[in-house]
Amino acid sequence: MRIIVHFVWVPTAALLLSLLSAPVAHALLVNWKADVDGAFNDATKWSTGKVPGADDDAVDNFVNHQIKSTVNTKVKSFTTKGGFDLAKGTFEATNGITSSGGFGLNGGSIKDTVVTISGGRFSISNSDNSVLNGVTFKGIGTDILNQAGGTVTVRKGLTLQPIMRFDNGSKMAFDGSQVFAEGDLSFEGTAKNAIKMTDGTDLTLGTAVSPTNPFPGKVTVIRGNAANAVIGEKSSDPMKTNTIKVVGELSLSGDDYTIAANRFINEGKGLGV
Repeated sequence: MRIIVHFVWVPTAALLLSLLSAPVAHALLVNWKADVDGAFNDATKWSTGKVPGADDDAVDNFVNHQIKSTVNTKVKSFTTKGGFDLAKGTFEATNGITSSGGFGLNGGSIKDTVVTISGGRFSISNSDNSVLNGVTFKGIGTDILNQAGGTVTVRKGLTLQPIMRFDNGSKMAFDGSQVFAEGDLSFEGTAKNAIKMTDGTDLTLGTAVSPTNPFPGKVTVIRGNAANAVIGEKSSDPMKTNTIKVVGELSLSGDDYTIAANRFINEGKGLGV
């Protein structure tokens, strides 16, 4: 029995052409259609008649309205000049969010996103359900207001360029071991503000100097008119102790601070008071 094998020769140029002509997915620009309030997941409000998806750049160029998000959403990017209210669900933008008209985190979650504040204010409501999950804030000269009585939960680390202001008893809770790379926190108002920790959390403050990082990450806590400010939290569970470790720089401005953790380790540039 003879076995005959046929080889098919494809010219290199033809093969390359076929590869280059294969369809490639491109991000779609999806615009908010009018200067009216509405829900982010209302397809009729968008220029394509569809809700922006994971490969889309969502853009809102109007200013006198508010978009509200209450369901899980993932886009490539989101640029908004109007008001935006994240009241429920998780919002994720792989290439970031740029906000210039005011952004309210009122019980929802921002995940794995760089938020650039180019105008207006980012405010966190007095709900205890707001979450920052792997978030970096950018925007020199801007601020974030954590409103009275609310607790914002932080997961997977936090980096701040704007200053975060805590007003009258608001709190930040670090859930799980993570790094607070840099940022300024200002404790204001007359009620006690606090940075809390869930049991078993190792909270690292700042980033260490290295060949690729010539400047240490700095965390500054400013106690304005607030009552005694508490940084950290002791765990009563001997199997789930809490540690605060400074590897960059921690600066405390003002007085009446309590650093509360089972262990405090200072390996950083120095504890400035």
